Amino acid sequence: MIMRQEGGRFEIHFEPSEFARWKRLLDAFKPRMEHKLGWWRTAPNVKLWSTFICEFLVRGGTGPLDRARGDKKKWRRLLRETSLTASLAAPSTQLAEALNGATRFPNVQAKAIERCRRDEKIVRQDKFVLLKGFESIENDTERRNEIRRRCSAFGLKGASNFLINVGAAQDLAAIDSRIGACLKSHFGFPFSAQCVQSSDDLYEAVESALREVATRNHVSLAHLDRSIFQASGKNALEPLLSSKASNRRAAEV
Repeated sequence: MIMRQEGGRFEIHFEPSEFARWKRLLDAFKPRMEHKLGWWRTAPNVKLWSTFICEFLVRGGTGPLDRARGDKKKWRRLLRETSLTASLAAPSTQLAEALNGATRFPNVQAKAIERCRRDEKIVRQDKFVLLKGFESIENDTERRNEIRRRCSAFGLKGASNFLINVGAAQDLAAIDSRIGACLKSHFGFPFSAQCVQSSDDLYEAVESALREVATRNHVSLAHLDRSIFQASGKNALEPLLSSKASNRRAAEV
């Protein structure tokens, strides 16, 4: 991985030999996408809202939310307490209690969700309106910028992940701890995901380098993003991305 910084701006590219390693991953691993591109246009409002609040719950890791989804009783209560029709007069401690076990930071996320419920750029008359008018915004980066203008709680990672999950973008990457660990372990990237997320310029430079990988392999950037994330969860990155891995070994994964 080649990284330069000039005038406070980063420029990042992969070495020619590294593109072959990325190809092994993309040839061997086909990710599962949350929803097809365009799903948001016809999705029920309640589904869009639940996808939105999950972006707050996964802060700090996806494990608690995954476990909560496996507990039907807890999941039903969580959806009820966070619904668009739930009373805003209820104390935040009640919502935090419902979120307990579904996120690492229930008190913080309960307050964040309540603020979103009260923001008319996000919810109006019990309707989720964050994506209102997005039909006229065709560029994925512009959609992400608009999301962040409407919802100040979103950084680049959260906005990207939400847009990918609802099928409103495919030329974005949600750079999280798994992607950060992948780049550090296999390509010598010196920064953590947290550091990347704290700098828009560094984030966009990493995203640009990953976009080049996706383009060379004729897949979307979102496809590459999900491939890294899901392969990491299956411990498949080491045999596929290791500089010492052979094509034969990768095919066996």
